[in-house]
Amino acid sequence: MKVRVQVENRRQITVPLPFAVLRLLGAVVSSKFVWKQANRWVNHSKNKEYEKWLLAMDATMIRQVVRSFLAELKQHKGLVLVDVALEDGTKVKVQL
Repeated sequence: MKVRVQVENRRQITVPLPFAVLRLLGAVVSSKFVWKQANRWVNHSKNKEYEKWLLAMDATMIRQVVRSFLAELKQHKGLVLVDVALEDGTKVKVQL
């Protein structure tokens, strides 16, 4: 995945984001530690809206979703996800 940012027709910045980093982020999000902290946060929160969707998911389900999502992204290399150009000359492009 590549993220390109160009500001006011100046130098273009390209940040490559390998799939290994996305897999690592998925592993962190689906870890038991993160889910324990999220449950603790929901239990202490006065707003109970989060409790509904948090209880419906668990770490293994999130891990499976992240793996299938990344597998699907790998099949569509070169796909442009975001291509935005503003009036002030700022351009942002996110490409697989």
